[in-house]
Amino acid sequence: MPSVGTDTKSERQRSGSRELDRSGSSPRDVNILGGPSLPSNGDAEQGLIAACILDQTGETTSMCAEKGLQPEHFYSP
Repeated sequence: MPSVGTDTKSERQRSGSRELDRSGSSPRDVNILGGPSLPSNGDAEQGLIAACILDQTGETTSMCAEKGLQPEHFYSP
């Protein structure tokens, strides 16, 4: 098995249309239009959800709602 970041485009195509993210550390699915998936940061997303849950004043949740944050904005493998 090739090391991460060394596979070629043709190898990615044969392995189910997978593409490496910019850091080369983890594969991401290619979207329907053939481009790479949108950037995501799991730690930041988990941190935001935790902040909303732990915020007793509701300020964080209100800020997220004001900015139009939707469930679709979070990465889902």
